[in-house]
Amino acid sequence: MSYPSLLFEFPFQEFIKAWVTLRTETEQGYVQTRAKATSAPRVYGVNAHRNVTSANVDDFLTHYNAVKGGANSFAITDPRSGGSITVRFTAQPTIRRTGPQSWDIENLVFEEAL
Repeated sequence: MSYPSLLFEFPFQEFIKAWVTLRTETEQGYVQTRAKATSAPRVYGVNAHRNVTSANVDDFLTHYNAVKGGANSFAITDPRSGGSITVRFTAQPTIRRTGPQSWDIENLVFEEAL
């Protein structure tokens, strides 16, 4: 399943990978560190889809409900490489009415599905 193409726009953000580091203190006071995993998911976000129509909101909600929020993954296009990335939602988006016929869809954060 792919993200609704009519909604995908800039500003698209790619956050630095969220590496999880394990720290272990020894009896001598030294600290040993290591990565918890061999890879870390990339995190992406879109500040908001601004001034979208009711039909765009319906498309978004259909997609969001189809992937059951963050339970199932879906594909987006990486604007840097043009390739496809499999992601899932990590935060609950909000929909805010901004005018008689316009809406904003905000707080869109995706995590790469490894």
